Amino acid sequence: MKTLTLDVEGSLSGKGQTLILHGDGVQTIRVLTEISAPVEDPKTLDGPLCNVIFHAMRHCSKLKVKGPISEKLFRNIALFQEAWHCYCPDDYQFVDIEAADVIPSENFSMTPHNKNAIQTFSGGVDSIFTLFRHPGAIDSGSAETTRSALLVHGFDVPLSNQTDFDNLRKRIEKITDSADVALHVVRTSLRESLPTNWNHSHGAALASVLHLYSQSSRVGRIAGSDPYNYVSFVPHPWGSSPATDYLTSGDEMEIVHDGAGYSRPQKVAFLADRWPEALRLAQFCWRGKDRSANCGNCDKCVQTRLSLLAAGHGENIIFGSQLEPKMIDRLKFNEETLGDILPLLDLARANGCDAPWVHRIAEQVSPFLPVMYKSNRSIGRSIRYFKAAFRELMPR
Repeated sequence: MKTLTLDVEGSLSGKGQTLILHGDGVQTIRVLTEISAPVEDPKTLDGPLCNVIFHAMRHCSKLKVKGPISEKLFRNIALFQEAWHCYCPDDYQFVDIEAADVIPSENFSMTPHNKNAIQTFSGGVDSIFTLFRHPGAIDSGSAETTRSALLVHGFDVPLSNQTDFDNLRKRIEKITDSADVALHVVRTSLRESLPTNWNHSHGAALASVLHLYSQSSRVGRIAGSDPYNYVSFVPHPWGSSPATDYLTSGDEMEIVHDGAGYSRPQKVAFLADRWPEALRLAQFCWRGKDRSANCGNCDKCVQTRLSLLAAGHGENIIFGSQLEPKMIDRLKFNEETLGDILPLLDLARANGCDAPWVHRIAEQVSPFLPVMYKSNRSIGRSIRYFKAAFRELMPR
């Protein structure tokens, strides 16, 4: 296995920075990052290290960092590698990290910015929910207030698609402006220049761009997707989770996986009650041709429709059309989607929703329960709860 070297050129106080990954006998990789407004440069390369860790775990045995990293990230990144080697032992190997300097944790002094927080913001349900609750009616008790949000061009929307990104940004600015939260924009070639399995690496990528703002915000929030009680239903490793996101924290910035105490259907219901104006602007569909709008027909759109109906709301909060039975028939029912479907049925039960679509979905889900029970004991415990809660909905 090779030795790679990580270096960074440029400054965030100017136009941006270029991450350079090079080594003997390998092609040099450059990742360009531009920011919408200058910021003070971080004192460490914690962010760039998060940026390249998945590539390093696949392609080298040693990574030399031409700059300092914080002691906390130095410890955490070792545990992060252990987690992903455990998830995918054939894909990711442990990498020896050699930094120019490891700055002790006690050398990072407390400053006024320690009470500030910044969150990644895609304009979807999860990120809107996180924005609302810090601070908000269901605030987690954190002392940090979300003072800014971060939209990335080059992650969900390709760099080549400027039109859809501009339209998405206009939608998002309406949400952040109404919350009196500053919106920052980062443009990065990470996905194009450093290809990885995005399902695995997106959490570390989000952490890497949050670290760019470590001199103005102490906390970086990543809006979670799967709730704690259904994480075990996800049969494949997912890049952003409460199990690994915090391991991308360093001494300059704490990375927090936020909102995992609530399922996505619960978040939809909450926002429909408390902040329907923002929910109306939510953009969560990546299947349609227009990457700045919701197609209304894909799995995620249909599940959002059903979440609104399960909570007693009309679909017209978001969609201009009504649910059709064929939309449910197009939903994918398998072991991989069970973690999305069961929270939807939970919400319907909690709200006393007994519509025909609830029974229709319960019938579609039931054949998968015995198989999953046999394959995973922890899943089996959750399935026993599910079957007891929905006994009246299950086929006799």
